Amino acid sequence: MYIVHINTLESAGGAAKLAYRLKDCLNERGHKSWMLVGNKQSKNPSVKQLSRNKYFQLGTSILSKAILLPDLIFLSSFRIKNRSDVLNTDIINLHNLHGGYFNLLALPKLTKLKPTVYTLHDMWALTGHCAHSFSCEKWQTGCGNCPDLKIYPSLRYDRTNWLWSLKKGIFKKSEFTVVTPSKWLKNKVEKSILGDKKVYLIYNGIDHRIFHPMNKRDVRKKLNLPLDKTILMFSAHYGIKNYWKGGDYLLEALRKLNRENLVFLNVGSSGKPDKKIKNSIEWISIPYVEDETTMAEYYAASDLFLYPSLADNCPLVVLEAMASETPVIAFETGGIPELVTHMDTGYIAKYKNIDDFLNGINLFLDDGDLRKKAGSSARMTVEGHFTLDKMVDLYEQLYHSLLMK
Repeated sequence: MYIVHINTLESAGGAAKLAYRLKDCLNERGHKSWMLVGNKQSKNPSVKQLSRNKYFQLGTSILSKAILLPDLIFLSSFRIKNRSDVLNTDIINLHNLHGGYFNLLALPKLTKLKPTVYTLHDMWALTGHCAHSFSCEKWQTGCGNCPDLKIYPSLRYDRTNWLWSLKKGIFKKSEFTVVTPSKWLKNKVEKSILGDKKVYLIYNGIDHRIFHPMNKRDVRKKLNLPLDKTILMFSAHYGIKNYWKGGDYLLEALRKLNRENLVFLNVGSSGKPDKKIKNSIEWISIPYVEDETTMAEYYAASDLFLYPSLADNCPLVVLEAMASETPVIAFETGGIPELVTHMDTGYIAKYKNIDDFLNGINLFLDDGDLRKKAGSSARMTVEGHFTLDKMVDLYEQLYHSLLMK
């Protein structure tokens, strides 16, 4: 099969990594799979830039925001259906269509050209503007009077009702099958403007051959981490400064965590320890790690993975930690409870409840046997349900079924 994946980027962010890995795995199985992206970051020949001029693309993105027409002036989107490499493909797999590169008005004709799959990595397709609605339920009835226009992708003025209605009309004229990586998002899709589409559940998968348990002492020596302390790891773009991933809540939990011989590993940021943390916790900040092998070593070197995310779907970092036999302490957010089983592979705290989150940390710090058992169970869970191979199997089956129609 020939499959094209359309996404904002090919490397930064969970959606980009997922699409890129899916492309590579399909190629390893003998298919011809490639990516068409809004902003190419690599020199990989299997990744192509949608617009011939990335600076023109950037300028258009800025202009679209200035004239209050988000993403609706990108003319390059209408040319996708005329590209020879797209005309010769069998399947179109859409991923993130937000991010300043794609014009949704081009969707109806594009999706009628070839069988199309639309993989949702967040809630953007369901709402008037935001990628995550948090506690707002207006996306079910039409948006308008938006409670927070600053949520990504932000708007200067409230046009959420108009944008929601525009999406609804475009989707009605388009032909595609929806994939969600969690039951949580699948349930929302079925209540949304995509409710008339066929929806398949395909969980994200990770490479459990890269992310695996290692000898903690050996890997800590290699990474120059303390050998005799308990390491609590957190990972996100911008590290603990990332609000969406619960940075503020994690700071408060760490401030209340009065224990000796603890190390907080803040991956994704080179920032200094927060001044509010006045206890004995040693703080180590690691800049963004792109290399998966190195990232796997940090997971394996850690004792617990802390992830009080406020908005998530099926986060790869949680699966990567689990595959490394590192128990996860997280909030009851999005699809995370579908990955982490409470008191079996980690701890699921009540949403935004710092005391419950802290209780989970202390519970697993106090019981080494519980940590070991949960780590082993987490690894088995990933091997059984969340591997790349399983994910690619399901995508292959879906592609074949669409081609048979």
